[in-house]
Amino acid sequence: MEAEFGRSSKGKETVMLSNFEYWKHRQNLLFTTKLLPTVWTFLEGLKQDMSKQKAFLLQGAAGAIHPQKKRYRDLKERVSRAVAGYGRTEVLTFLRAMAHLSHA
Repeated sequence: MEAEFGRSSKGKETVMLSNFEYWKHRQNLLFTTKLLPTVWTFLEGLKQDMSKQKAFLLQGAAGAIHPQKKRYRDLKERVSRAVAGYGRTEVLTFLRAMAHLSHA
């Protein structure tokens, strides 16, 4: 994939990346904070990520409760209500409700 050249609103020539190229670039910046990381920097990033995941799992095993975002709490409540009403509606209506909730 090659970058395309275009003009910005100010008339300057800019480079436009495809979505995939932008994603690769963004992940690289977020993960290592460098454009060209060394192998050691990459391994340090993996170690940090593993330690964060391990701490999160140990906290969960110890009973720590991580609050959910409001969006997901609301969605969980709406799905629970729809599942509770499963026997009172037609199957097709229930499936349409589930499909609608999955895009909410």
